[in-house]
Amino acid sequence: MKQEETKYLYIPVEVKARELNAKILLSLFAADAGFFSVVGKRDTLRKKIRKMNSGIVIEKGLDSPGKEKNIREYQLCGNRVAAVDEEGLVYFEKYYINRRIREKALKNVDVFIAWGENQADLIKNAFPDLEERVYICGNSRLDLLRKEFRNEYLSEVNDIKSRYNNFILINSALSIVSLKEGFDGFLRKVKETGFLKDKKDADFFWGQVDYYKAIFNEMTDMVTRISKEFSDKKIIIRPHPSEDPVLWNEKVGHRNNVEVVYEGNVVPWLLAADIMIHHNCTTAIESFLLGKPAISYRSISSDEYDCKITHAASLQVFSIDELLNTLKRILEQNEKLILPDNFRNKLQEYLCVTEDEYASERIVKELIILTQTDNIRLIKYFSFIFKIYYRLYKFVGSNIIKRIFQPLREKKQREYFDYKFPDTELAEVIAIVDKFKKATGRFDNIKVDTIGKNLFALYRPH
Repeated sequence: MKQEETKYLYIPVEVKARELNAKILLSLFAADAGFFSVVGKRDTLRKKIRKMNSGIVIEKGLDSPGKEKNIREYQLCGNRVAAVDEEGLVYFEKYYINRRIREKALKNVDVFIAWGENQADLIKNAFPDLEERVYICGNSRLDLLRKEFRNEYLSEVNDIKSRYNNFILINSALSIVSLKEGFDGFLRKVKETGFLKDKKDADFFWGQVDYYKAIFNEMTDMVTRISKEFSDKKIIIRPHPSEDPVLWNEKVGHRNNVEVVYEGNVVPWLLAADIMIHHNCTTAIESFLLGKPAISYRSISSDEYDCKITHAASLQVFSIDELLNTLKRILEQNEKLILPDNFRNKLQEYLCVTEDEYASERIVKELIILTQTDNIRLIKYFSFIFKIYYRLYKFVGSNIIKRIFQPLREKKQREYFDYKFPDTELAEVIAIVDKFKKATGRFDNIKVDTIGKNLFALYRPH
């Protein structure tokens, strides 16, 4: 009997704290379905893919010419490409397509995996000729919020509580104001996406920058007031993955009961906190799905720049006095936050969440269908020639160009990549896998190996 050909899946991870656990879970489901799954640091894996067996690559986002280039190179190496937008849960509907989805990139991918119906409809309405490429599967990050995983976070929750006892968590989503890569780098990326193509776009962008600066000022004032009113409580500020913690530390880090902490996956922090406060943050939805509704602090608000879904997932307060009174009721009188019953139905428009099936399972089903088409074999004919060309370019022409023109920029980029994905050892990945095995009662036959620095293979031994 002829042995089944091995299927390969490559899953780059940009932000370790936000994505790694979820993408390890996706890798486990894929490995269980017969894939040789490789998951790891994005920039490292992108370089390695060109030397590895052809398979399927999951590209993060379709928002820049750089992503289009990556997709073309993956395909020339014989790979199929699926795409997911990690920012596809919280967005400005009016500008989502213009800012996040490039038509040329969507044309080149084989599958686009949508978080839910709302995002899928936006894309299908904008590009009706490409609607067959859009599939509503959800996101593996949603799987981690299921009840069966909560006990697996207990050790992390207890560790956090042992360090900070009872604390108020403030999650920031203000990367425009405090970017780790610097505002110039962010502005360059925005321009590369083609978003600032006319005055209307420019007015929206600069208006958003000004609005987020105002929010940052309101949030820092809020932290100061809370730290005084609740001097016996620790206040933990968790910056967005793209934010530079330095600015937060400069503004409020000097206060005795305030700390700026960015470590680990957000789920155990949400579970450990007495309450979470935010403005426009995706973690409000995650907190709601964990059964711990958050507070949305809206001392200033904007129909143009606020994301309705994050505020709807929270108890909304509109002044510092209202916030302080609400915190007193929650922290001192044990009042429970309750949202309208119809909100969960509204949320179903944005999220594909079902109790009978994991989002990771739905994604893997679509990937299996990709492996059953003949297109990948047509491309493989050219992949060998391309790989030779690429290596010559990489070690001769590209290196000369980079040594002359790009040393400083590349050093800064590497530092930024390292900040978002710190070095990870095999033992850490195995520990995550073991937790998922215990929570699901599955994957006992899946093996985990390291295949390079910050790169890990999950597979079912023959």
